[in-house]
Amino acid sequence: MLLALQCLVIFLIFLYWIRSKNKEFDKIPRPPGVLFLHNTLDFLSDTVPLFYQFRMLSNKYKRLFGIKLGPVNAVFINYPEDIEKVINGSAVSEKGLMYDFVEPWLKQGLLLSEGSKWHKRRKLLTRAFTFSIMSTFKSVIVENCQTFLGKLEKEVNASKTNIMPFIEDFVIHSICETAMGTKLDEEDINFGKLYREGIYKLGQCAFYRAQRVWFHPTFTFKFTEVGKKQEDILKIMNSFRDRVIQSRRKFYNNNKTNIVNDFNDNENDIVQFNGKVKMPLLDLLLEAEKDGVIDEKGIAEEVDTFMLGGLDTTANTIQFTMMLLANHQDAQEMIVNECNNIFGSSDRSATMADLAQMKYLECCIKESMRLYPPIPIINRKVQQTLTLGKSITII
Repeated sequence: MLLALQCLVIFLIFLYWIRSKNKEFDKIPRPPGVLFLHNTLDFLSDTVPLFYQFRMLSNKYKRLFGIKLGPVNAVFINYPEDIEKVINGSAVSEKGLMYDFVEPWLKQGLLLSEGSKWHKRRKLLTRAFTFSIMSTFKSVIVENCQTFLGKLEKEVNASKTNIMPFIEDFVIHSICETAMGTKLDEEDINFGKLYREGIYKLGQCAFYRAQRVWFHPTFTFKFTEVGKKQEDILKIMNSFRDRVIQSRRKFYNNNKTNIVNDFNDNENDIVQFNGKVKMPLLDLLLEAEKDGVIDEKGIAEEVDTFMLGGLDTTANTIQFTMMLLANHQDAQEMIVNECNNIFGSSDRSATMADLAQMKYLECCIKESMRLYPPIPIINRKVQQTLTLGKSITII
């Protein structure tokens, strides 16, 4: 019995060694590691020191570097030409390992789905994200902006203020009232707060799991304390999502209103895209459900995906832009002068034409997104031989 167990252990070690061996990967520069675990122990720190560690590695190795987390070989590329080849090439179109860690939440929504399902969902959802339909929500955004600014005004004399909760509150209200067509009531606001906190906590769970290769398999992670915590958070997140969906569904069922006609009657203009009527995201999904294009599970997947995409990325962009402007008062002055030239002494709200004239503000936002990308990492799995430059081959 003992001999059989020893043989099994030796076989598993040999299998592990064979799986992690890659001659081409071994040619890529990388920090030294220890046997079997390789670089795993080097990346168990918290997010802030880990950020500086990756920045140090990028400065040291320049173009690209590799790390080995147990049997997992990862290559980090930094040159724009290499990134362009990865994004546009067919050799690395499959989503990478990191996406598996948010799958319990987002399931097979647009972010994680692939193949024909991705193409069908993308074609369906495109109609909800065009400039003309977003412009119809200007009044909602303006109203929420005024509320947001009112909260910030109360903090003017404070010695120190964390503005992120105010930003997240503004963004989640705006998303629910535009893309989801649902205005949050007092109870929903409390759920919304838990939802915002849940996004951060789920990110922590995914990060914790990604750092530890022994928790990559679902059957080991779900029994851990962090895995159980993730399940509890998901129940809260799913509850808020379902409230938003059911609120909009109930509105149309109770009023026996046609979704397409109701939206366009309110806007006094039927907005079309390629001959098809455009609607807010959730309305579009509910209409597609009636037509048998998507089911209730699919609606939940896409609402989760776009609530995450809208809340996290937009809130981070606003926060980083405000931080940069706070540190560059000369840029602040130029934005103020630009607004004064447009509005003069008027206190009216901005029109879409006014926004188009704010060229310097647009440049500041774009520069903020360049310095602090809302999505700083794109993870892909190499499916076939990929050549970067003249001599670097990844298999």
